[in-house]
Amino acid sequence: MAIVKTLTLKDFSEKQIEQFQFNCSKLLKQLQKEGKKNIQFIVADDFPLATMSQRGYLFGVVLKIISNDSGIEPQELFEYFKNQYGDPTFVEEVDFGKYRLSSKLYSTKMMGQFTEKIVAWGREKGLTIPEPNEVPNELYVKFYL
Repeated sequence: MAIVKTLTLKDFSEKQIEQFQFNCSKLLKQLQKEGKKNIQFIVADDFPLATMSQRGYLFGVVLKIISNDSGIEPQELFEYFKNQYGDPTFVEEVDFGKYRLSSKLYSTKMMGQFTEKIVAWGREKGLTIPEPNEVPNELYVKFYL
């Protein structure tokens, strides 16, 4: 189970943010002692998350086309591309190393850039991948549900 805490920076003073980071560090140590994994604490500006249409296009169109060509499952492709092209934002703690931002927290802009990189990769391999506006929205949103 992942624990995610997202704050809007404009709502807090620098001192409050430092206290939050200190408390997260203490909580993280405690949770790790208890054997819990996949823990993220994120402090970020307020931004719109990626839409269902964006995720549907990525999985229902782009990754499906690449999967059909390669024989690799879409979820495996997604993990590969996330490691290759995922947002390089990291939450750093000296004691705990670096953690990649979960794609579930990508903004609409970040998801668009991520998908564009995958589409470019597929086209370089000779695949025909339509633009989002060339595919009926209901087809790929339905796929993602």
